[in-house]
Amino acid sequence: MPKTEQVLSIFLASPSDVGGERDLVDVFVSEWNNLWSEDIGVHLRLVRWETHTYPAVGADGQDVINTQIGEEYDVFLGIMWKRFGTPTGRAASGTVEEFERALARYRISGVPQLMFYFKKVDSNADVEASQLEAIQQFRSKLAKDGLLYCEFSHPEQFGQLVRVHLTRHIQGWAKRHRELVVTPQNTKDELKDRYNSYLHSIKTQSIALPAIIKQFAKIHLTYITANSRRAAQARAMTNETPDIVWKLSLIEMTNEMVEYADAAENFEATFISAFSIFIEGVLGAGAISIAFPDIKTKSLNQTLTDLRRKLHPVYRSTGEYIDQLAKVTPKLSGVMLTTNERILAAQRKFREHVRFGERLLLESEKLFNSKR
Repeated sequence: MPKTEQVLSIFLASPSDVGGERDLVDVFVSEWNNLWSEDIGVHLRLVRWETHTYPAVGADGQDVINTQIGEEYDVFLGIMWKRFGTPTGRAASGTVEEFERALARYRISGVPQLMFYFKKVDSNADVEASQLEAIQQFRSKLAKDGLLYCEFSHPEQFGQLVRVHLTRHIQGWAKRHRELVVTPQNTKDELKDRYNSYLHSIKTQSIALPAIIKQFAKIHLTYITANSRRAAQARAMTNETPDIVWKLSLIEMTNEMVEYADAAENFEATFISAFSIFIEGVLGAGAISIAFPDIKTKSLNQTLTDLRRKLHPVYRSTGEYIDQLAKVTPKLSGVMLTTNERILAAQRKFREHVRFGERLLLESEKLFNSKR
């Protein structure tokens, strides 16, 4: 570890039901340290009770954790889902006690930075009413305390959100400690090449993503046109129409639905893959920008804004089509019903990705909008 490398500590607090999300934070920290810590000069240290506590005696288990974890961390990162936790005698739960200790420090010294995430609870999820009520009350308290928290639906969303947010915190921390974060000139030259490579990837994917959507839009239009034509043909048929004609028409409609369902599922997977590559480029550029306080990022920020604006009408039009599909569902049966459900599932997932993509792009713009 070079002498110029500074350590930024992140304390991870949560009940026991978000183990996957906790591991995603660990993954980000490991990736950052492998990719950037030596070159950028900022090393991340993740503090978790699993790795930073040991058997000891205290007033209670949480007291032992408080003592051994201490207060020497720069970022507090809290997560909740279905479990609130149990009272400690000093707070409503262990996670709440850890947050309140961090908040008290922040009000005195401005440290640590506070981040809190809530995973959305499905309406059909198995959850204790008392736990859910306590979580809702805690969320309300966070709002009153002036903390802006984030919500997410899936671990993948959390992983992308927390990577963007932590990168922003690292940027801010490095800016406040600029005299401590020193990047050698030879490293800066290499970083500039990597930065340009990320810019190229971002621009390439910013073109590819609308193209992917446009390509599927053509498939969609072809399917809708054919479907409307067959529906008109079906309406024109009478009781005297030969049975074989009815059956052939039904088979053709079913085959077209299956082909469209396959295309919709492939499209959703392709869009997610391309968007993930895009975000990787954004995060890489955001990390490297730490080493260059005066770097020009106006055009990069505009690229993010333009893509976000292109996604919004797609979200709206996809919603309208989903409503149409839902209306015809009760009239279908057999293969046509199951295929229609496949199409609905793919479109709903895509629409959710588009909405989340808009949100993530807006958050990503903040990595660069303080620069010119």
